[in-house]
Amino acid sequence: MDTTPRARWPLGLVGMLALVATVEAAFARHPLRFSDTASLSWRLSVDAVAREAKRCEVACLGDSLVKIGVVPEAIRAGSGRSSYNFAMAQAPAPATYFLLRRLLEAGGRPSALIVDFKPSILAGGPKYGIRHWQAFLTPRECLEMARDSGGAGMMAEIVLGRLLPSYRDRLEIREAVASALKGEPAPTFATNRLAERNWGVNLGAHLNSPRQTFSGDIPAETHRKLLSDGWKCHKYNALAVDRLLALAGSRGIPVYWLIPPLPPALQGRRERSGVDGAFVAFVRSMQAKHPGVTVVDGRHAGYEDAAFADHTHLNGRGAMTMSHDLAAIVGRPPGPARWVELPRFRDRAPDVRAEDVDQSRLALEAEAARR
Repeated sequence: MDTTPRARWPLGLVGMLALVATVEAAFARHPLRFSDTASLSWRLSVDAVAREAKRCEVACLGDSLVKIGVVPEAIRAGSGRSSYNFAMAQAPAPATYFLLRRLLEAGGRPSALIVDFKPSILAGGPKYGIRHWQAFLTPRECLEMARDSGGAGMMAEIVLGRLLPSYRDRLEIREAVASALKGEPAPTFATNRLAERNWGVNLGAHLNSPRQTFSGDIPAETHRKLLSDGWKCHKYNALAVDRLLALAGSRGIPVYWLIPPLPPALQGRRERSGVDGAFVAFVRSMQAKHPGVTVVDGRHAGYEDAAFADHTHLNGRGAMTMSHDLAAIVGRPPGPARWVELPRFRDRAPDVRAEDVDQSRLALEAEAARR
């Protein structure tokens, strides 16, 4: 008789791991309930790349200034080319570069690229928006980021958040549980549901209500966050911008680097402090290395405070006007003038299918009433 002890599976441990995997999968399957809205925009943009890459002629990439300011249907109406807005809220330059590479690897062959890089985000290091990286990076990109940024130490946190949605989304999960105990709906779900509806109808863009207007008042704390009095591009972001422009150039894709307008008070302060000049010098240095780049400069286009929803983002009125004028620029072949001024602001309302957040809210309320 064989009396050799046999190894036994630790059934308790196996059961616990299976339970953890089930719970984590449940959190991952419900991003509308257990994700912040900025991270949701990254997730949905990734999904859109797989779906829209091959049929998108004008790809819009960047951060919230493009997501909120560029309306794809207005680009199509004015340029005659299909468009999709893949921009992600709070996206740093490396994320935009990775997303463009994914788009091209998915078979995308855009005839033009519209992109922006918000100065305050360019100044941040690789840890900026680490929450969003956790739900975004592939293993390949994670290794590249660790190699190029020198931020190997933060990779453990990114991997942990990638593997455990309950860790990454713990604040929203806590909020959802607290709301459920009170018998109330989670506020994050309502916000995300509204965003998902608005982005879906607007081909990735977020269209603010024209009624949402900015007073023009910019507190000192806001100026500090926007780096209105001192700015320098982080070296890892500069590397990513350079790589993105080189990648587009290698495929023969014209790039339209958009510098969106800002409220007059903010623009004036940036010019007086020298920050505006430092940023423009950075843009010119990159453009000098990449001949396929045309800068579309909206800094002095005369956009009034009433065209903005807040201290940097356009409302529906401003976005429609800028998109209309941008479409006219993108719709013609790039000329010898590689630095183009955005036309002076005047109300433009292209007859296109678009839905602002007020209209999205009403549509969701009507849908709920029908149910």
